[in-house]
Amino acid sequence: MNKEIIYAFIDGQNLYESLNRKGIEISYEKYRKYLRNRYGVNKAILFLGSIHKDIYRKAKRAGFLIKKKLAVPQIDEKGRIVMKANVDIDLAVEAIGNSWGKYDKAVIVSGDGDFLPLIEYLKKKDKLKIVIIPNREHSSRCYEREDMVDCRVYMNDPEEKVELLLQ
Repeated sequence: MNKEIIYAFIDGQNLYESLNRKGIEISYEKYRKYLRNRYGVNKAILFLGSIHKDIYRKAKRAGFLIKKKLAVPQIDEKGRIVMKANVDIDLAVEAIGNSWGKYDKAVIVSGDGDFLPLIEYLKKKDKLKIVIIPNREHSSRCYEREDMVDCRVYMNDPEEKVELLLQ
């Protein structure tokens, strides 16, 4: 019997920002082990903007494949100029395009509701293993839907024990 091939597609922007809002810095080495041991992830692809150069080295050393995107200045809701690299479409194209057929199940790491169509598609094709949401307090309400209960976990829930992964 062949072992399932599981890829993790990680919205690095969402992971970083969701934890950063709580003053938390993640250990990428421990997080990579968590993905491998808890969910059987063979390949973990981390999508990040060019503003996170210090994270590139840490994550790459920990075994993540890094997909970089150029960050560009944008105006936030308070009128401030912020650097953003919208990695959502890159992650979706990788999951249903470039990597399709190379994995049996996908783990999606993000609390961004923009990924709901991707998640629904993966569920329909029986290719979704789990959605890992970095922070319950800073995630889209779409993940609270009843049809999402069986396929999502929150990193800050006690049963995930993710606090052990933090620096």
